[in-house]
Amino acid sequence: MESEILALIYDYSVKGKLVDLKFIDKLIEIVVLRRDLNNYVQNVQFINELTKSPQEVTLGSYNPFTMTISIDYESIKIAMECERFYYSLFTTSEQVWFRNLFITKVILHELEHAFQNKQVANELDDSIETKLVRACSVLEWLKKRMKIVNLIDEDPLAEYDKLYNQYYHVNPSERLAEINSLKTIVNSLGQIKKRIPELYKAECVSLLNEMLREYLEDRNKGSSCPTQVYLLGTKQDKIWYELDFYSEDYYQLLKNVSDQYSLDRRLSLGLPIDYDEHIKLLKRKKNLLTRF
Repeated sequence: MESEILALIYDYSVKGKLVDLKFIDKLIEIVVLRRDLNNYVQNVQFINELTKSPQEVTLGSYNPFTMTISIDYESIKIAMECERFYYSLFTTSEQVWFRNLFITKVILHELEHAFQNKQVANELDDSIETKLVRACSVLEWLKKRMKIVNLIDEDPLAEYDKLYNQYYHVNPSERLAEINSLKTIVNSLGQIKKRIPELYKAECVSLLNEMLREYLEDRNKGSSCPTQVYLLGTKQDKIWYELDFYSEDYYQLLKNVSDQYSLDRRLSLGLPIDYDEHIKLLKRKKNLLTRF
């Protein structure tokens, strides 16, 4: 799949072409076919209706109930303008690559949500990824249910909306979607990294940023990891306590989770990492940045 995605990005970028609707359709076709998502991507629509505010710009969305991917191209253009600061790091031709990679990540992110919907639908899937995605889908399901059966009293719906927005930044399904989409891009570019070293390093830094996101903040607030913050904050404590590595003793918990899951997997899932691992990752990021 990565080779096909790379070929698509390469074809556009070397010709100086920016992503268009044809590109997006082809990218979705590749991922849907390779990940067997035909039953989970029923429709793709291009709209100009998603959130646009000084605090937040929503680039795309996936509706697990209608299985529709919505892409807001105007929002994407706004977001790319915010990324203009980074253009100075690249040549003119590399800037085309950078912009195309940015939009590719947005599409891949929403396709990751479609894949998560497929995971949730598989009742035999008992992986920790699927457990966490199911936990994240609870608020979405409750919000939809409130809209259907409780149209008069909006208080419960407002409460679920508030929780969803309050803990969105540590939502494990969002974290997985962003990290996995960036991994796909990094793995794709890895095949030609010697030809585009600066772009490859930039995407590696973006991936590290996402992996490290919220860890320092959570440690300062007394929590062990982003996923703990999410589950306890959204009143799903039981799921946290029933995870296979859980222990009341923090150091035993850290040993358990480190023994069972690799560092890469823990970062993707927002699970605990220790101080030394955090420092090593920060040093790796610093080394990448100093090479620009």
